[in-house]
Amino acid sequence: MVNVQHWDTNDGLNHRNVLLIMQDKKGFIWVYTAAGLSRFDGYNFKWYPQDKDNLPLIQYHEAADNIVEDSAGKIWAISLKNGANVFDPESDKITIYKSRGDGI
Repeated sequence: MVNVQHWDTNDGLNHRNVLLIMQDKKGFIWVYTAAGLSRFDGYNFKWYPQDKDNLPLIQYHEAADNIVEDSAGKIWAISLKNGANVFDPESDKITIYKSRGDGI
């Protein structure tokens, strides 16, 4: 039997429109939504909102093609059309990589 739990904005999820989900090597669940990136630790969500002074290249209303963790523990939201937003959980910083127009 599978135990399924439902979480929504009443539980701290930053938006009801979930675009991508992945689990990192530490066990955190990363949820990419229409309002930004959230990390779920099994009990609480931590929201990493879009910074108005450092607008991500992949706008949150656009779907990224994938969300992955690299070997350094950074979380990549990748769009083959637009580029990538890379979130570093250690520094809480986003780095933006633009696409050349023909993919990354």
